[in-house]
Amino acid sequence: MKLARGPGPVKDGLGARFSRRLPGSCPVFRWGGAATGEFLWADPPGLCPHRGAGKVQSVKLFLVRHAQAISEGARRSDEQRFLTLDGRKTARAVGKRLAEDAIRFDAILTSPLVRAVQTAELLAQGMGYTGTIESYFALAPGLPPRLVAEEAFNHGLEVAVVGHEPTISALGALLTQSPSFPPFRPGQVVLVERGVAKWAIRPDTLERVDVRIA
Repeated sequence: MKLARGPGPVKDGLGARFSRRLPGSCPVFRWGGAATGEFLWADPPGLCPHRGAGKVQSVKLFLVRHAQAISEGARRSDEQRFLTLDGRKTARAVGKRLAEDAIRFDAILTSPLVRAVQTAELLAQGMGYTGTIESYFALAPGLPPRLVAEEAFNHGLEVAVVGHEPTISALGALLTQSPSFPPFRPGQVVLVERGVAKWAIRPDTLERVDVRIA
């Protein structure tokens, strides 16, 4: 597993991507819109190993909130907060739960903050994921979710996005075209596909449950 932190091209003036695409991953999609969650591959038919020639593929985004972290203190900034022991156990257990469902990520994108990076690493460890974990500045707290959506859909058919509240639920609202989205618990995962929140995994019981959007 590799967390790449080298220089990269600046995106929309909000920061740089810190790694290349995964080896063997496919080129850029043309987005069909948040309502469908469908993207047309930009490469010639037959060159992408993840799809059938000339077909439109549905992309699955697994939205993840970082696991439980220590509190901010006088000697510690928000950016320096790291996972508690329970948070580490949660992230690893959720990864194992996803692996049991035969989920295999093409890529993992994460906020550059410590607690999110740790969550992404432990989630990957639990799943047996050995690809690159990309630190993406637009996933830091307080930035627009649209940029994250466009970036995530350029990384394969099953992509994990690890971030913070309220940004991660704002991303869920954008992808489902809803006025709001239920807040994420620490360590929670929600699958969004074709503009629909399919299910969530509870971080405490590891049960798969429905997502209720008001």
